[in-house]
Amino acid sequence: MGNFEIMEVLIKHGANLSLGVSSTTPLHTVVQKADRNMIDFLLYCGADVRAREPSIGATPLHIAAQEDHVSVITKLLQCGSRVDDPDDCGRTALHYAAIYGKVRACRRLIDHAANIYLRDNEGDNAIQVALQSPKRRSAGFAEVISTLMQACGSPASVGFTSMSIDAERQRELDAEQIIEECDDNLDTVEENV
Repeated sequence: MGNFEIMEVLIKHGANLSLGVSSTTPLHTVVQKADRNMIDFLLYCGADVRAREPSIGATPLHIAAQEDHVSVITKLLQCGSRVDDPDDCGRTALHYAAIYGKVRACRRLIDHAANIYLRDNEGDNAIQVALQSPKRRSAGFAEVISTLMQACGSPASVGFTSMSIDAERQRELDAEQIIEECDDNLDTVEENV
């Protein structure tokens, strides 16, 4: 008996799609694995796309963003996930994608109107959490920052200037480009004030 058959038997016998192992729902689990067939099946059976896992309140969309599963992100949004739903720390799926250096997920979420200006409970937006991420040395991280900065139009509008990047991070990123863009945008903002 395969996964579908087992799941079908469980559902027919009243299995709760909101309960799973390790405090996550079955949907959280299959989203993490990007099992599109099982995702489709669970959604067809009524799984809640906005279900939160109890430890930090992450939704399946948060997990898809963290794992860079862009087709899953699209599917979840088409099925009722809200692009800017926060977890218990106030972090959206865009925060998760930024923290983990997932540029494709950042782009997909931005394409679906993710609000890059939203701040988490610590007061940080997606750019700021990306700069603080322990993953900031991972491949694609500078591209994530660049993508977020392009999307916001003016990095100064999200509280990001060259003064907010410490010397170590300036070397790790393509910092000269970031600093120039931030300072140019800050000058423009100051001229218009």
